[in-house]
Amino acid sequence: MGAIPGGCRHASILIALVSALMVACGNSSSTGDGTNGGGGNDAPSANAECPDYVRAMCDWQVRCDTTKTITLEACLAQNARTCEFFALPGVTVSSADFGACVARYARDECNYPVISPGGLGYVGPCRFPVGTATNTCSFDLQCVTGSCARPNGPCGRCAYTPMHELGGDCSSRSDCKGGADCVASVCTAQRLLGESCGSDQTCKPAPGEPSLVCAGGVCTAVAARANEPCLEANGALYCGAGLACSPTKICVPWRKVGPGEHCGDFSDQILLCRGGICNSPGDPEKSKCVSYPGIGESCTNTTDDERCEDGMYCDSTVNKCALEQLRTPPQACEY
Repeated sequence: MGAIPGGCRHASILIALVSALMVACGNSSSTGDGTNGGGGNDAPSANAECPDYVRAMCDWQVRCDTTKTITLEACLAQNARTCEFFALPGVTVSSADFGACVARYARDECNYPVISPGGLGYVGPCRFPVGTATNTCSFDLQCVTGSCARPNGPCGRCAYTPMHELGGDCSSRSDCKGGADCVASVCTAQRLLGESCGSDQTCKPAPGEPSLVCAGGVCTAVAARANEPCLEANGALYCGAGLACSPTKICVPWRKVGPGEHCGDFSDQILLCRGGICNSPGDPEKSKCVSYPGIGESCTNTTDDERCEDGMYCDSTVNKCALEQLRTPPQACEY
């Protein structure tokens, strides 16, 4: 697997992070779409209701389906009960939130992975405000923490404690707002450029500064330019924006390529596969991007965690790719 820009070494890490951030956001503002889809706050949008949101989401999913096998009718059928989730106790999503999301779906490009985070079975450009529930739940957006843990069935408990401001008590970073650190059980501001850092004190760049990484106990700018040595820190390699670390530990440009195209890590560039995997990343002569399997195709012949095309999952009962299924809203949970 090639080096992922920004220092990550495996694509599944990025997918896991995207899942955690997009499904149950920590933004409690009245319009959860805001800055979280990229590009800053949007102008006010017309109000909409949940059915409008479902239709916009399906239009977007069909448009962004790289296999061209997902139909609007199939998507609408799979999500026929979505609005029942938004009617559950504690959910605070408003008509304004739905309206902002519909507008973003209508104009958004296909820059977001469509994966199954354990709730609605897709991730798009919209994020919604968290809920008000602190105990029983069956849907992430019911919870004040934005996360509903369901280890033993459809009914669960809101995971983690409500996030605290700087100076509040904490047992881990998940207890603190705004990405703050948990240091000596107290929510503490992240460190800035040139300040000391460590395992419990992370770095955060000021506006306009490049990304920071904790290197040698000091917050250091990730600003290596093309043809300069990669920054080595904590067992990882880092380069500046738009660059990735080559096998020779030099920062080089990276870009994404499609199925059938040459791919891999090379001394002068990094070629990452879009919507698939590189079959022989270490062989510059044979490496080609191979598409993930689509609907009805076998999903046991890939080497990347049995991945399927966007919007699908690997059905282990038949070892074939299928459209994501929406959970049936529980009727017996005691809220």
